[in-house]
Amino acid sequence: MTKYQLLPPLTKEEYEALKADIAKRGVLVPVEYDEEGNILDGHHRVQICNELGIKEWPSIVRIGLSEEEKVEHVLALNLDRRHLTREQRRELVARLREQGWSLRRIAEQLGVSDFTVREDINNSGAINHAPSTVIGVGGKTYTFKEER
Repeated sequence: MTKYQLLPPLTKEEYEALKADIAKRGVLVPVEYDEEGNILDGHHRVQICNELGIKEWPSIVRIGLSEEEKVEHVLALNLDRRHLTREQRRELVARLREQGWSLRRIAEQLGVSDFTVREDINNSGAINHAPSTVIGVGGKTYTFKEER
């Protein structure tokens, strides 16, 4: 998994459908990179282009985003077009929590309730420990105190 590939891979069927579409019409949605060349959005498109021997595709470089802004951008782009299963959402919630995100921030970003986030953490199988600091909704860092 690459640094900004936060969501699970496409299913085999979804991947093959995307591959067939790219083979027929090319890449229609530009691949997004950060200024260091890391793919923010378009991991599957790049992989498919490599498989098909396509050497060039539309791209956008996002300059000046902090690490937190990159993660938020990736999630904003992908959550609207991907439908996560409950288990996939739980894995994503656990991963964001491990990165220090507050429960409220995770809930807001994923468009679910705080209760759902708590249940996802409890049922994810991940070790549930509160980070020493949390990153809140505005990206501000706080010393951890029990979240309600």
